[in-house]
Amino acid sequence: MINKIYQILSNKKKNLIISFLFFFIFFFTLWIKKTFGDQTSYSELIYNVYSIFIDYQTLPLSYKINFLLYTLNTSFFFASLLIILIEKYKIIFFSKNKFFLIVQSIPMIKFLLLNYKIYIFYSILFLIIQFKFHHYFYSILQYQVNSKLYFDAKNIKFIEPTEKKNLILIYFESLEYDVNNILPKNKKNPLQELEKLSGKNIFNFKQSPATSISIAGIFASQCSTPLYPYISKRIKEFNQKKLRCLSDVLNDFNYKQFHFMTVDKTFHRSNLFLENHHYKIYDNHKIRQRFPNAKNSWGDGVFDDLMFNLAKEKILQLKKNNDHFNVVIKTTDTHPPFITSPTCKNSLNKKFDNDKTYEILEQLNDSYMKTRAYNAYKCTSILIKNFLDDLKKESVLSDTIVLIMGDHLAHNKYDIISNNNEERNLYFKINTKNIFTRNLMNHFDIAPTILHEMGFLPEDINQYGFGISLFNSNENFNYDKHFKSVMNIKVITDFYIKKLFEKKSTIQ
Repeated sequence: MINKIYQILSNKKKNLIISFLFFFIFFFTLWIKKTFGDQTSYSELIYNVYSIFIDYQTLPLSYKINFLLYTLNTSFFFASLLIILIEKYKIIFFSKNKFFLIVQSIPMIKFLLLNYKIYIFYSILFLIIQFKFHHYFYSILQYQVNSKLYFDAKNIKFIEPTEKKNLILIYFESLEYDVNNILPKNKKNPLQELEKLSGKNIFNFKQSPATSISIAGIFASQCSTPLYPYISKRIKEFNQKKLRCLSDVLNDFNYKQFHFMTVDKTFHRSNLFLENHHYKIYDNHKIRQRFPNAKNSWGDGVFDDLMFNLAKEKILQLKKNNDHFNVVIKTTDTHPPFITSPTCKNSLNKKFDNDKTYEILEQLNDSYMKTRAYNAYKCTSILIKNFLDDLKKESVLSDTIVLIMGDHLAHNKYDIISNNNEERNLYFKINTKNIFTRNLMNHFDIAPTILHEMGFLPEDINQYGFGISLFNSNENFNYDKHFKSVMNIKVITDFYIKKLFEKKSTIQ
């Protein structure tokens, strides 16, 4: 039997390859959507594929296993099955079945239905629609209409405040408000510790286009610009001379700037952006130098607690030296499959099944995964609360802005969130005494809001990149209209970004 199957496949190698490509494109599209969320667009697809080819070694093992099982293996299986079935039953279908006899007699129908190559076209069309490539072409026609949505930060004359404030910006992996409802309502809120922290929330924080991966969410919030392929493929070129981001402004005022992350800095080519914009990175490798016996968390990185410990040490040192600082912290433990730090065992009084392999976790039921997610979110919330409480005891927070936000919506791989994307909102809290002038925002609004709060943004400036400060009080500016435009993936596309920065380069 096996020899017969092998013989069939060997005789039909060309058709097998074509069928494999058809199924590969189809299953690859589904895998990307499942892994990175339904809102993933062509820009993130291109960035991920480009990163895979450039930095394959830095990809988490779970991604590699998942890709092998659900894309490559599945595509080969169905391609082989299709060839075998056609070869086995073609005499019955094509010689005796009246329907197929009629189909074969009509060239156009035969071409559209019974041609292996046409199926590849169908799968490519499926990919184009799923990742919204067609929006790129729409924006070509609309560029002139929307060309003034962007305000170049290099045109802003920033002012130095009398009393400089420090900044701690925490990107909480996949944090959105609906995390509160992971488990039934009779359970406690996993974000209870965050709610104890002082600060003001925005409850209508929408995820900007092309920010469904962490580096894209960080980039958009720091630079008020989406990380579209035109930039991501040239990320080394886009230093502060081409793109002026939050850290570039703070660098001009002599801030010490650090970025803490649990995985290797080369993951998703994060270092190319961060180091290009004045951040010194403390990543998995550097943290393990301080904690050589650290256990592995997601992506073979360290757990969040060790990162917070090292960040706290660095902040206390900066405070002691009277340095003004901007410290960015990117958590990871709440990334599926929710491997919770052993530090939280005592805090949560739970025994975690962290020793299960990723392949086993893939097969576990939704209820179990929701419990794991609950534990992970609660754990990181406790770590953040303890981290900030310790800094408060050392009188660090009296002149420091603390902003906690979700980097992107939860990918919802295990259906931990029930609401649809239109109703879902990212988490946002900042310790400010200023008054919000609205309760609506997106990633692009983060940088101008921070600069406004820190006193660097002139009062007469409304825009910064595609973003608007939450404290903007210009009654003549129609934020709702602006928001609708910059959130429209048919308007702000890779073509728009390309035209925008090519025009700026020509002017310079």
